[in-house]
Amino acid sequence: MQPLAIPGAYTWSVWQPERNVYFNSHFFKHEDGNVVVDPLAASDADLAQMDSLGGVALVIITNRDHERKARDLAAPLSISVLGSHVRKKLKKVVDLSSLDNVLSGCDKSQ
Repeated sequence: MQPLAIPGAYTWSVWQPERNVYFNSHFFKHEDGNVVVDPLAASDADLAQMDSLGGVALVIITNRDHERKARDLAAPLSISVLGSHVRKKLKKVVDLSSLDNVLSGCDKSQ
């Protein structure tokens, strides 16, 4: 992962030849638990770096194109995945259409 100008923020990219564009994923270090947004395939080095930064507590996906890799990242760690239109195949899904849903989905006591 490459550090961004924002402290505690990192990114990694994957080339998508069929769309002729790089797609980006983001990792945010936070004292209450680190967050990954729109995870793409991560290299072993990227995964090791995430682990060294405290692991991942939450995955957020902004569109369905990221569901599969979100599942791949979240399932072995038993962490929550938040998204507005994700399918129920993921281990734990919170509907982002309601702020109450988001807040209850982030509750660490669950």
